Amino acid sequence: MKSLLILIALTFAAAPLAAQETTKSAPKQAMQVAKTLVAQTVCPISGEELDAEEAFAIEGFNAGACCPKCVGKAEADLVTFFAELEERNMVVEYASTDCLVMPGKPVNRSHFATLGAKRYFFCCEPCTMTFMKNSEKFWAGDATAAGMEASVECAGWADGKECADCN
Repeated sequence: MKSLLILIALTFAAAPLAAQETTKSAPKQAMQVAKTLVAQTVCPISGEELDAEEAFAIEGFNAGACCPKCVGKAEADLVTFFAELEERNMVVEYASTDCLVMPGKPVNRSHFATLGAKRYFFCCEPCTMTFMKNSEKFWAGDATAAGMEASVECAGWADGKECADCN
């Protein structure tokens, strides 16, 4: 009986340690997933090397293909094109040099969000977080900070100056 009580006590004592270890490893796993995504390097239709002359814009993203035939297939079937990119752990990058959340602000390529096979760039971390919290509103056409539930604030805005990211 005493052994059973000790075993139960040890089980309950170890549970928080196991939960703590899971919590510590979760961000590392998320970072590893993010690192496996690369900018498009091959044609998602054929798997062949990209031809620089077959670069094209698709839904506002810079994309590429190996030949005109694959460009046509990509434009005809966007769902398959983006699914193939995602399957190959590749992303296409949004072509605009303006922040999606704060139009007119130039993007800082160190601030980005990746949704599926699409990578978006922002001027600062608060804009990145606002986009991630409200990305569905961007697809509904309300693509400015004024229409977002989360506020966009840079540390320097309190004294009327912009942060280094937004300069």
